[in-house]
Amino acid sequence: MKLQRLFKKPFWVGLFVMGGVMIGGVACAQQPTVSQVQLLLKGYEWKLNASAFRSMGEGTDEALMAIAQDKSLPNYYHFRALMALRLFDNDRVADFLENYISEDKGAGHTRRAFESFARGFSQTHPDRVQRAASELLENKNPHVRISAARTLRTFDTSNSRSMLREHIANEEDWVREEIEKE
Repeated sequence: MKLQRLFKKPFWVGLFVMGGVMIGGVACAQQPTVSQVQLLLKGYEWKLNASAFRSMGEGTDEALMAIAQDKSLPNYYHFRALMALRLFDNDRVADFLENYISEDKGAGHTRRAFESFARGFSQTHPDRVQRAASELLENKNPHVRISAARTLRTFDTSNSRSMLREHIANEEDWVREEIEKE
């Protein structure tokens, strides 16, 4: 009974006002740990909750990068961490995602890292996103190429249109159809 009184709403509201963060029932005023951030990546029907990640404060992006690289974790943690990184528009995250993409850790990882990079940085770093997309047009996996081509299509430059036309001409029919969707 006493424990229930301790965790009533005013207690948590006070923590948020004072700069604290609640993570899975744990309150902290410091940078979140990897395990605290990992709690936000769990769940059978997981959805990216931007406000939950942003409310964790400074250092959340670093924890997400650590999770994305931790080979001891199941892939769904990597994929979700990569997706969440798009919420943190800073040079550290942009550099991390660019390097992650270039390391070619497998088609699933590359595609998700690129999609996060494109969604999070197309407005602030369009040249970097276009460069990454043009490099991925040569990837051996068709799903990675489709994602890169769709991203290039969103940029209305003569260079991106030219690369896209050249790329589409060399693709199989089903890949061309997928690129045109959306």
